[in-house]
Order: sequence, then structure tokens, then C-alpha cells
Amino acid sequence: MSVNSFTPVTLIGGILQFVDARTLPGFGLVMGVTSAVSFGTSGPLAKGLIDSGWSSAAVTAVRLGAGSLLLLVPLILLRRNLFAQWSRSPMLVVSYGILGVAVVQLSFFNAVRYLDVPVALLIEYSGLILVVAYDWL
Repeated sequence: MSVNSFTPVTLIGGILQFVDARTLPGFGLVMGVTSAVSFGTSGPLAKGLIDSGWSSAAVTAVRLGAGSLLLLVPLILLRRNLFAQWSRSPMLVVSYGILGVAVVQLSFFNAVRYLDVPVALLIEYSGLILVVAYDWL
């Protein structure tokens, strides 16, 4: 079996094992719940940090830095050749990281500073609808 037919990685007892999602029927559910919990706790945790005196930029830097470090180990273990692909278009990777991730997070945390978390999420996710509506008018 090739590595591409396996999805995530588990470290059990220091031994790298590739987990085949087809043999673990609940794996997708666990990943979905983990993702939802992470997403759902991000706003309230950020609101608490901002209310305690952190700046929006500091919360953004910590969140993106921690997420990057957590994802770096599986990335190195599973997709070593990805770094060679990135070297062909580094500006695309950097611009996506800045515009597609960092600016969006900073904007959201700035909104959380002045609004409640649900209202900030509503504004963030209605942006696409507003852009389409503007284009139609």
C-alpha cells in the first residue's frame, strides 16, 4: 500500500503508524468533532484573552504559531516532498499564509474585541453573501 492511501498519523509508543481511515469507521467522526470543538472554542478563548489585556495581533500570533507548530510534525513525517514543491512558488505560499489566514484571523479577532463572538462569526461568514449580492447589484 502506498502512503497516499492512508490519511492521518498516530504516534503510539514512539512508533509511527499510518492509520487507514477505511478500517476505523469512527475516525472521520472523531476528526470532525475535534475540528468543531477547536473552531467553537477559538472565539470565546480569544475573547477572554482580549478582555484580559491581550491585543488582537498577539492572540492571532499565538493561535497561528501554535497551529503551525502542531501541524509541522505530521507535515514533516508525511509530506517531506511538499517543501520542494513550495520552493517552486514561495510567494504564493507566503501570500496565502498572510492574506488567506493571518489577515482573516486578525480581522476576526478585531471584530471579537468590539462585538460578541456569535455576531462576529455571523459577519465573517456573511461576507461571501454580501460580495455576491454586491456583484449582482
